[in-house]
Amino acid sequence: MADRPRTSKRELLLRLLDAGKVMVQLDARREGVVVPEHLTGQSDLKLNLSYRFAGPMTVEADRVCAELSFSGHPFLCEVPFSAIYAMVSHTTHDFYFFPTEAPAEALAAVAEWMEAEHGAGGPPRQRPRLEAIDGGRLQEAPGGSGAGRRVGGSAGEDSGAPEGAGGPKGRPRAPHLRLLK
Repeated sequence: MADRPRTSKRELLLRLLDAGKVMVQLDARREGVVVPEHLTGQSDLKLNLSYRFAGPMTVEADRVCAELSFSGHPFLCEVPFSAIYAMVSHTTHDFYFFPTEAPAEALAAVAEWMEAEHGAGGPPRQRPRLEAIDGGRLQEAPGGSGAGRRVGGSAGEDSGAPEGAGGPKGRPRAPHLRLLK
């Protein structure tokens, strides 16, 4: 199977910026990162980028430079693409993660989240309760709970619909969605 050509982070960022605001997640400890001093030690710094921001922004071959506002004060940030390990579009919600660029802390946080979300072996699977319907008579599937209801049959029999499901005087309800031309 032939390898697909990979989209560079630069091309990806440009495409996401064309759609709207983009959040980049980066390791501010990496060489070449220029951010306000109080943020330089963060391994999971998140910055929002947009063409609509007031300050100038350039996307160069190896970095993005943008004047961003921090507590109302502008600061010219420089972020090499090698420091960026995740991008998400606020518009399309497309998320891109680059695990080879991610610091160990970020990988550990992802692993911890996965374990908390799904447990060590994933969520326990519950077997669905299946029912076979034959001519309006309920046939409980093996291992079923016996809580099935009768479905089908002729008029006047239990159709499986809840009480009061019909319209006034027992007439069926009209559909609540209509096609408008």
